[in-house]
Amino acid sequence: MDALSLDLVLETIKKMDILTILKLRRSNKSYKCFIDAHKSSILKERLEDLTGSCPALTTNVLSSELYLRRSLTYGTFEMVHEVEKRTIRIDEILRNSTLIDLTSFPGMQALDLHTQNRLYALFKRALFICDSIADIATQVAPMNEQNYAIFKASSFNQGRPPIGFREMDPAANPRARSAQQAIINNLDLGDTAVLYYLINSLGAAYRDSIQKHHPDPEIEDFYNSDPRIQEKTVVFEENTLRHGSWYIHAKTCKDVGWGTMGEKVDLSAMMELERYEEGEEGVGPSLKAALLGQFKKLVGKVKNPIDMDMVALTMQKVVFGAKNIEY
Repeated sequence: MDALSLDLVLETIKKMDILTILKLRRSNKSYKCFIDAHKSSILKERLEDLTGSCPALTTNVLSSELYLRRSLTYGTFEMVHEVEKRTIRIDEILRNSTLIDLTSFPGMQALDLHTQNRLYALFKRALFICDSIADIATQVAPMNEQNYAIFKASSFNQGRPPIGFREMDPAANPRARSAQQAIINNLDLGDTAVLYYLINSLGAAYRDSIQKHHPDPEIEDFYNSDPRIQEKTVVFEENTLRHGSWYIHAKTCKDVGWGTMGEKVDLSAMMELERYEEGEEGVGPSLKAALLGQFKKLVGKVKNPIDMDMVALTMQKVVFGAKNIEY
């Protein structure tokens, strides 16, 4: 290192991924001291590179482990490594999963490569927002490993446990709901429209995947043929808002363990949905309802139920820069 410009060394390290930086740090004492001395600027620039035009991260984030989401302290190597993993997962979801096709989206004109890249960036930002909605739990309703162990055992959804016990379920975490809704209520029209459009598109694709594996996939009016199909779609959309890329990864990856965990997350949300429909005290409305309310507030004249053509028109404005749109 002595023979190299220290400024060049620093700039090179800032472009490395976290595991490579840590490997270099362990290689000798000089690199360890150098990296430790510049840790703050290295991690700050690495975060900026990862987030790009996405909302800046300024607080602790949740880890993305199997049956565990620990609070990772902001500005640490582990925290930035988690953001690296999220970025990889989001890219996989948007480019390689069966839930998204960037070349063709309902309600929009044919998408050239430039527009596909624009849409990719907007959807990446939307999924970062979902991850931030999940991360708020680290500040207002943190969970520990015992909570996740109980969740893994499905104990939160056995019978009709009391409200106080259910509040400790990390898959539902109702204590974080008001803070999560506050994030949605502070979104501007562009972020609200893109997020609402993406959530509905993901829900439609998920519903189609259910139909594909149905014993009678050619059944007429599949979506309305079984109320459980609608409920599963609602739960998928809600959990995407609550848990972000961690949840979508569980629902789309081929790993059996992650798939089983995704089903347990769905069960927690399904039980909460049933309690809300029954009018049970202490069970509030969904994040999807908050998102819809924010869109209505920002646009103004909106039909009820919401007209998805209006969302598509707003997307036209956000994605293509269309002007003089009238709803």
